[in-house]
Amino acid sequence: MSVPSVQGDPPVPANVVRDHRHTPVLAFSYEPVAQLNVRKDRLTQRGLEPGPWLNRLKQHLLSNETGAPVSLPDGGTATAGDLGAEIILTTSGKNMVYATDFADTDSNRRRLIELAQQAHILFCESTFAEADVEQARRTGHLTTRACAEIATAAGVARLVPFHFSRRYEHEPARLYDEIRLYCECPVEGPD
Repeated sequence: MSVPSVQGDPPVPANVVRDHRHTPVLAFSYEPVAQLNVRKDRLTQRGLEPGPWLNRLKQHLLSNETGAPVSLPDGGTATAGDLGAEIILTTSGKNMVYATDFADTDSNRRRLIELAQQAHILFCESTFAEADVEQARRTGHLTTRACAEIATAAGVARLVPFHFSRRYEHEPARLYDEIRLYCECPVEGPD
């Protein structure tokens, strides 16, 4: 199931994945809009003062209205596209993906890898150690290895494993060590 945005001003792009079992899977990606930063050095070079016109310029750019005219504080006019190319630095937002209650199936892996593709950070359940893979299958959860393999296949920048079974509350380092054994990206948590 894909949700185009979460309520907000401006709306926040998000994607949601649902699945089977007794409860819906909770997996979503938060994808912030591009960041538009004014290059003050370029603004100064043009002799332009900051003001509300910059917000209008940014709104035109975010709406892909590059041909829209922008009234400048010096009385001149420029198109949003030309002015944006000159004085705005655009960087993409850093997306975050959150996933829990995922049974380790081929279908779920494919869907989660697609959802988390090149994410800045993936918060992913890692409920059971690899030695307890049968318990993970019975209860519809991921193991340390599955969590790590998904993060690696998705090419995420950082992994934050969570939702560990209480059976490991006295040995959390065991889980983190296993995840790091199989994961190619940095893993947040105790060393």
